[in-house]
Amino acid sequence: MVAKRFFYVCAGLLCLVAVYHLGARSATAQASASGSIGHVPDCCEAFCTPSGDVWLYQFSGWQLRGNVFNGNPAGRVIMQFDGSEAMASNGEVFSDIPNHSAGGPWGSLGFPPVATGAKASVGAG
Repeated sequence: MVAKRFFYVCAGLLCLVAVYHLGARSATAQASASGSIGHVPDCCEAFCTPSGDVWLYQFSGWQLRGNVFNGNPAGRVIMQFDGSEAMASNGEVFSDIPNHSAGGPWGSLGFPPVATGAKASVGAG
């Protein structure tokens, strides 16, 4: 009878360890469920959803003006947004390159040295 109880205790502990291991392995950073707001200089306020949709508030209200990922988020979400630049969950930086009006088109600036672990070089020669 003692062996049976010992077996159940060990089986229970094994289940707890397995559940903890699976939960700890799949834990990832999550973006805000509501999105981020930023200001576009000389323009208006801008709002970006986690999926990359950019909305501008102008005189007639909120208007959808584009998507940071150009419609292809590929599993990424927006973590930071300031109106004309955005950072995705994978560390990639995007900018509204042509006119910084948050209306797009948005382009990738790649990964900052910190995000990829690359060493930045300072100065030329």
